[in-house]
Amino acid sequence: MEPGALKRECPKRLRIAFALVLSALLLSQLLLVINPPLKLPPGMRREVAQYGERFSEVRNFLPRSGVIGYLSDPRDSPNGNESLYVQRYLSAEYQLAPLIIADSTQPEIILGNFFSPGGMEKAAAGRHWIVLHDFHNGVLLLRK
Repeated sequence: MEPGALKRECPKRLRIAFALVLSALLLSQLLLVINPPLKLPPGMRREVAQYGERFSEVRNFLPRSGVIGYLSDPRDSPNGNESLYVQRYLSAEYQLAPLIIADSTQPEIILGNFFSPGGMEKAAAGRHWIVLHDFHNGVLLLRK
């Protein structure tokens, strides 16, 4: 093949497009080498699996999509600090996706996710909710 044969056969736009695609592929691979994806430590993987078990029955009582509320141990309780609250909320969202869980008690149906004894009583003080289902593991479904 002659040195200039490829240039005559491929239009300039095609060569540029090929170079751009190749550059994008190389860049993505380079980013994986520089910044590899994080792997969960074994202890955290076990924790995520246990959290999944916590919500395994709940899925049967909830719609596949829509929005429900969320209520958990008060953030000011001895074992309810802010980062733990957020971690538990995000884990519940992850386990029940694609259902949307709003960190709010405005929706008609509310997921109760309690870890401390008396957590629900403290969180629900002064509110009148009906317990639709108690899963006996700190997880409840409530209705206004």
